[in-house]
Amino acid sequence: MLRTLILSSALVAAFSWEAPWYCHDLDCPAFESDDFPLETGEIVEVRHYEANLWTSTVIKGTSLMAATSEAFEKLFDYLQGANEAGEVVDMTAPVLTYITPGEGPNCAETFKVSFYVPYKYQDSAPPNPTADDVFIEKIDAMSVAIAAFDGFATDEQVIEEAAELAAKLQAEGVQMVSESYYFAAYDPPFRLTNRHNEVWLPILLEAQAKPETAQMGRSVEE
Repeated sequence: MLRTLILSSALVAAFSWEAPWYCHDLDCPAFESDDFPLETGEIVEVRHYEANLWTSTVIKGTSLMAATSEAFEKLFDYLQGANEAGEVVDMTAPVLTYITPGEGPNCAETFKVSFYVPYKYQDSAPPNPTADDVFIEKIDAMSVAIAAFDGFATDEQVIEEAAELAAKLQAEGVQMVSESYYFAAYDPPFRLTNRHNEVWLPILLEAQAKPETAQMGRSVEE
């Protein structure tokens, strides 16, 4: 039995956007969200993001935090003027890492680390990076289940949060896009309190026929 999330087309249309507190007044990708109730009584937040431009670089390694730190330096250089226009580009949130697990427990993973392109460049051409290993890309529209947690994230905690969320969704018959997932970090290292982190698991959604029904539900396919 397959349980499929249903998202009305009203939710994927244009909507009024007010960034959440954890964006801290930085440009942040807009999303629409809804609550998905589990059979256990728990609620999982599900978000829909439209396609957006991101500045990205890829690191291979065995540590998410080490890879993110290495990639941050490359991407921050781009913000500071390492681009063809020589422009200083504003910092945004979150720092988003797409994690592709390795083939074995001790194999290197692939970490694609990205900065959201500021609003003013989303509908125009952002300056191209001068570094060969930094690139501008469009990440397609996606729907993701969210696990949020506070404090200073660790490799182990991110893996644990992702595994726990995946288990909850699988128990409900929700289909995930792949084994890859995202880690979203919203805070600089010097922020000691009110830190916010998220794991995003891309999931499959089915558009509902009636656009006036702006509600998420579940259908059952035999």
